[in-house]
Amino acid sequence: MRHYQILDEQGELRSLPSVTTILEATMTPERRSQLELARVRNPANFQRSMAEARARGNYVHRYISAFFMGGCMGMGQYAVYLRKLQPLLTQIREASVPHGTLVDQLVYSQRHRYAGTFDLLCRWPKVGMTLVDFKTTGHAIWPAAVEDAKLQVAAYREALESMPYTCSVDAIAVVFLQPHKVTPMILQGEDMEGYCRAWLRRRAQYPAALAAMADA
Repeated sequence: MRHYQILDEQGELRSLPSVTTILEATMTPERRSQLELARVRNPANFQRSMAEARARGNYVHRYISAFFMGGCMGMGQYAVYLRKLQPLLTQIREASVPHGTLVDQLVYSQRHRYAGTFDLLCRWPKVGMTLVDFKTTGHAIWPAAVEDAKLQVAAYREALESMPYTCSVDAIAVVFLQPHKVTPMILQGEDMEGYCRAWLRRRAQYPAALAAMADA
């Protein structure tokens, strides 16, 4: 479980759970059972798959950060993902001139007590200021993963809106990277607001979920 140490308005250090920690703690019993079944069926394969997914995701995120911060990083063993992503990154960078982009920024909500780090805030072509999260997957995009990814970026938007340096966000987006395919999912207007409300409902479940985990 990941927590961020944040200074509150009174200068006191507070420990806030991450968005992903909250989502993991409050996942449905059905999804938790599916993950546990996969782990029990083949523990070695499950752990290997999880490690590979973390390594892939970390590398892709470092590549994206370097791209927008003017650095240079090779595509390495994940070139099959990054070659497909490169045109979209270039379009976003060109659309964001002269406004620039924010990459890997910590945001938090004092009111709702959570924190997290978003991947990218940019000017998406023909959309406007967009908060973006990138996800990699080796195979199919599971519906439950899509829902959690949308809630995650909605949580970042809610936190960003409450920050002192807040700016108006026109849309939120999740970009799924699969071998040979890039799938952007953009939410605007009521769709975006609906996921922001859904995130706050999910956040409200967290204390009960923690209590249930402690009793288990």
